[in-house]
Amino acid sequence: MELPNLGAHTKGKHVTGGQDAKEDTINDQGDLIDDSQNHVSTLDVTAGGTFNLDTPQGNLDQYLESGLIRIIGTPGAGTTIIVPDGDKRVAFENSSGQSTTIDTVTGATPTRTLVDGSAKIFHVR
Repeated sequence: MELPNLGAHTKGKHVTGGQDAKEDTINDQGDLIDDSQNHVSTLDVTAGGTFNLDTPQGNLDQYLESGLIRIIGTPGAGTTIIVPDGDKRVAFENSSGQSTTIDTVTGATPTRTLVDGSAKIFHVR
């Protein structure tokens, strides 16, 4: 069973009664909770275009376990980041020099714009 507040991360499991190495599961959960509050991940948008965090290349686990996603790089124009639905809070800081559109699913409205130099917390439903 996944722990909903820890996203889709493969380490976010409950301890079961007959489980061996319960301490490993508990330590993993503690690490995930610590990272979700303190860890900063970076997303390089230099290539421009659209970045879908819900793909193998998007490495969704890495981003959902972070307290902040810092958008970096030097794209030639604004970019779009697609965040999967799932009742999560995701914090972004835009340091890319361009505006970034945050979208919960492709084509969803309304989208949110994160201008360069700003940070926002989004609740993705």
